[in-house]
Amino acid sequence: MSYYLFEGVPMIKILMIAAYDELAKLYSEVFDEQYNIEMQYAKDCEEYSYDIRIACTMEEIFPICEELDPDVIIGRGAPVLDLRKSLRTPIVDIVVAGNDITKALYEAKDSYPNQQIALIGSPNMIFGAESAMELLELDVKLYKVNVTSLEEIHGKVEKAFNDGCKVVVGGVLGTDYASSFGMNTVVIKSGKETIWRAVSEAKLIAKVTKQEKEIAMSYKTMLDYAFEGIISLDNEDNILSLNNAAHKILNYDASNIVGKEKITNVIDDYNFINICKGNKEYLDEIIKYKNIHLAINKIPVMFRGSKVGKVITFQNSSRIQEVENKIRGKLYTKGHTAKYYFSNIIGNSSTITDAKRTARIYSEVEANVVIYGESGTGKELFAQSIHNNSSRANGPFVAINCAAIPGNLLESELFGYVDGAFTGATKGGKMGIFMQAHNGTIFFDEIGDMPINLQSKILRVIQEKEVMQLGDNKVIPIDVRIICATNKNLRESIKNNDFREDLYYRLAVLKVNVPPLRERGYDIVLLCEYYIDNYCNKYNKRKILLTDDAKQCLLNYSWRGNIRELRNICERIVALSFEESVSGEFLLKVLDIDEKETGHNEEIHNYINTLSKEDERLKQIDNLKEYERLKIINTLKKYNNNKTAAAKDLNISRVTLWRKIKEYNIL
Repeated sequence: MSYYLFEGVPMIKILMIAAYDELAKLYSEVFDEQYNIEMQYAKDCEEYSYDIRIACTMEEIFPICEELDPDVIIGRGAPVLDLRKSLRTPIVDIVVAGNDITKALYEAKDSYPNQQIALIGSPNMIFGAESAMELLELDVKLYKVNVTSLEEIHGKVEKAFNDGCKVVVGGVLGTDYASSFGMNTVVIKSGKETIWRAVSEAKLIAKVTKQEKEIAMSYKTMLDYAFEGIISLDNEDNILSLNNAAHKILNYDASNIVGKEKITNVIDDYNFINICKGNKEYLDEIIKYKNIHLAINKIPVMFRGSKVGKVITFQNSSRIQEVENKIRGKLYTKGHTAKYYFSNIIGNSSTITDAKRTARIYSEVEANVVIYGESGTGKELFAQSIHNNSSRANGPFVAINCAAIPGNLLESELFGYVDGAFTGATKGGKMGIFMQAHNGTIFFDEIGDMPINLQSKILRVIQEKEVMQLGDNKVIPIDVRIICATNKNLRESIKNNDFREDLYYRLAVLKVNVPPLRERGYDIVLLCEYYIDNYCNKYNKRKILLTDDAKQCLLNYSWRGNIRELRNICERIVALSFEESVSGEFLLKVLDIDEKETGHNEEIHNYINTLSKEDERLKQIDNLKEYERLKIINTLKKYNNNKTAAAKDLNISRVTLWRKIKEYNIL
């Protein structure tokens, strides 16, 4: 057992069969000598690694072959012929040279003088022996072995014995058998020159074989991992190859039919066999095979202008739809994701708690939902939370505002269009919202503003679960859940003929009412504190607290714009406040409303009356930016232009103060 291995270098595997001990030794010597020359003169001596194994008996050959999987085998005589019958591995036969025969005959003459010699071997050995017999002046009986088999060799030995021969010159098998008859024997041994040529040839063959194996394995891997079933047939419809996908789709074991059966003997389905037979080509043919539908193709295999076979490819149509769905998901769901969950809905009031509880229950079923609520109450927050808590959470969430898109454009946005569908259409067409939302959720905001002519088409999509792109004539199956939001009373819209009643009942299977902010009690304060903290972090400001009178002011305010308005007010508070806390008086300025609207009590009035004259003057300024500018000027004067002290008093950073000074052109 010999190794010549280098890490990361392609390995060539060679099995050498040694019929006698001297041959095994000669193998090793020749290979070592060749390897040393390669190491000395080759430009890249580590181009290949070698794994060399030597088998000295017939019993060793097959276990080593199974373990090693050699690229080439070197041997001589009968064992080589036997191996060729059972293995596909290339075999290099060590040819018996004329001088090898001459040496063996000379040894027989010298060792056993005056005894009749028999030469048992193949025709080329016998032919090479004639000149040696003349040179050595020997009388040798020749026994040709035309078909090298153990029975024929034994028969020739027995004939030589019966003919009175006392010495047998030949291969290992013949001489071993002759010894059992008491005959003297001389084994024809291969010389070093012959072995050298055989090893050199084996290396070249091994490199080619290895490359062919790698290419064949690449093709096999490619075929086995193809989604399509692939069958290769010859001109007589014999199965030449069949990949894993074909095996799974047809449910046949490839090992039992490849190279052994005709396709007509294996498949009993008329539709499939009708495609396979004959010379007609088929492309994108749809057939029914047992309980499935196959998309099938048949193309001829041509070689030098002649048809030598055909290839059948086929695929389960349901698999095609699965792949299409995955492609849809990868290509068109980027950005179409829901980022909010029920945990993001802030509030502990009974009204919001009831709404969340109802929505969470609805998220666990597939029915369509309509979310009612005033503008700015967070209806999309509920829609995204329902989606993320549903079985469709891994699918797309696609939102569209029916009121924001003109009616003449809304249809193309919803259904998409093919290339050239209308003047100005995007080249290549466009996938519609419904197709983008496949296996996910589509959210129609302001559904009550959808044009009446589109409502009938939406109804058909819901009923048939399929869409047709503009300019196309084929339908595309879809699977979407619809969640709608509206601030309108849809029943009133139905009475006014602005909304289809049949569509309403398709959409409003489940209903969620999102309460307005004014009905959520102390949730208003919680939300305000939450948004103020967020904006403080965003603008790099210290934490700002709400005083009790500010909280009361928030609770008494009507919040017609709901959470959207509250969020804007919170950003304004953070932008304009330079104190550690927000008072009710300051909140009045930020809200920019009459005190009566907030329901301020007497305590607020008393507080305002205690303001210093300077702060009282600032209070009268309606322009908030002017208020901020004068506040900065007064604070700088207070600390003799010490910006560090002024920034600390204003509850902002020095960087922010410098930016404000530059913005208002102060100093």
